[in-house]
Amino acid sequence: MLTNGGDAEGLFHGAFMQSGAPLLVGDLTTGQKYYDVLVSDTGCSGAADTLECLRQVLLSTLKPIVDSSPSIFSYQVRGGALVLGFPALNKLY
Repeated sequence: MLTNGGDAEGLFHGAFMQSGAPLLVGDLTTGQKYYDVLVSDTGCSGAADTLECLRQVLLSTLKPIVDSSPSIFSYQVRGGALVLGFPALNKLY
């Protein structure tokens, strides 16, 4: 629904939205630090192709790491104040 400026290229003609509208989270570079932590925690840091390495990680290893990662509802500290919003991992500070 959001890709190609809304052009679904004939894949569908309608959709139901659940749980609200998509949230603006910034460009792809915004999530790089979270990807880097995931790569590190799964032991893929030394891989030449980290994405391919992540694809090979067992679900039993990957799921707890993903489950412990922050979500849009996670708390974070910005400017000394506790806020609710797009998260930042404590180990990134």
